[in-house]
Amino acid sequence: MSSLKSILAGILVGASALMPFQKSQAFELPKPYVQSSLVSAFVSPAGPAINETCRQDWMSINPVKGLELGVWQNQFTSERSISERDYCLTYSVPLTSNLTASATAQYWDYPNERFGDHDSVEGLTLSYSGKFDAKVFWNHLNKTELTENGDRFCASVSKTIPVVDSKVKVNLTPSLSSSVNNNYYGTYGLAHLTPGIKLGVSYKNFNAHAFFNAQRGVSSKIENLNWGGISLGYSF
Repeated sequence: MSSLKSILAGILVGASALMPFQKSQAFELPKPYVQSSLVSAFVSPAGPAINETCRQDWMSINPVKGLELGVWQNQFTSERSISERDYCLTYSVPLTSNLTASATAQYWDYPNERFGDHDSVEGLTLSYSGKFDAKVFWNHLNKTELTENGDRFCASVSKTIPVVDSKVKVNLTPSLSSSVNNNYYGTYGLAHLTPGIKLGVSYKNFNAHAFFNAQRGVSSKIENLNWGGISLGYSF
């Protein structure tokens, strides 16, 4: 675990060194984004869920154009310790004005060992942004002592509708997401269909969201689950 942190720190330092110096020979450090959410259930994009309330936090920085380093973590409100902390490295390349391709590598650490010791994934994403937004991504789950190799192929489509466009911006975003799994934690085939709705409010560097999703399991191992939450984010 310490070696992974050292690698991520080295990438950050090295990437920051590539940033152009200003005339004063000083350079501006990358500014982070932070977000904290309270959600009614722990739900994977692949469909498996734990119906317990949890707090989920995300922090990311972009040391150079296209590169994102992020840390995500989950803590169930019934527990005092972190159940999962993910270290994420993503590199994105625009293919056209509307299409972006990304590659990611992630290490999922389980500090309180509720989910075991660790897992790791790598994956590819293709994102479209235009009259609507769409995303398809593939993740490969690597084998460990407790986990078998597996894959998930997830897709989502959404449309952001402006409601208020002034200093305070308000929008509504309906969405539909799904996943096809191949031995992803023991799940196979079409896993779920999930319509959702999100209310977003932003003002300067702040943003807040309230969201609701109605997951409908297609696979026998994926349950029907209505879940939602609220989030607050800040861009430095």
